[in-house]
Amino acid sequence: MPKRFTDLTPYQFDYYQILRHEEILVTCKNGDHPAYLTERNGEKMLFCPTCAYRNQIQLENHPHIVHTFRYRFTCKNCGKYHRHDETSRSTLAKSRPCPACRQENQPFTVEKVTSQLAHPVASYLKRGIDPWAARPLYFQDSIRGEVFFAYNRRHLTYLKKYIEADLRERPIFPVAKTAAHTLPKSLKQAKNRPQLLQKIAKLERKL
Repeated sequence: MPKRFTDLTPYQFDYYQILRHEEILVTCKNGDHPAYLTERNGEKMLFCPTCAYRNQIQLENHPHIVHTFRYRFTCKNCGKYHRHDETSRSTLAKSRPCPACRQENQPFTVEKVTSQLAHPVASYLKRGIDPWAARPLYFQDSIRGEVFFAYNRRHLTYLKKYIEADLRERPIFPVAKTAAHTLPKSLKQAKNRPQLLQKIAKLERKL
């Protein structure tokens, strides 16, 4: 009898949903064991139960974060006010020519206006890297040169059930997409099933 699998509703495994309500497992900086990344009340925390490493994610000097600063100027020659936004990793004051008279001026205020990831989350995940922890995802492997990963044990169990199923069904109530709509093509192809299940079994033994 074929194995049947009823898919889940969409966005069950959206990165930020998992981060805010569950946890994302990454490889600890102190060894090959899992550290847990969570976000609670807007603060991202990394904790490793094996070595007791605990750290609140800091945006300053973060390797994946780009800060945007707003420089405000009043020209000392013609009195014209202007402002300039610049993406930078430094708050050092920078002189800038006045757009009216080209006189070089130092800013009278420098304000940080945004701090954000340099690239979309998906671009980091495709390389098996968690952007906020700046660490490799704990559950990851590759198939045909393409990285596949699971955020945590629940996600890994979902992937296993999806991949081993002979018949994949949509939820009973109508939805335009399912949880599988973001999975790479290599995880959906039957020819990759035996190899994928071997790799997932290996990942299950890690924890």
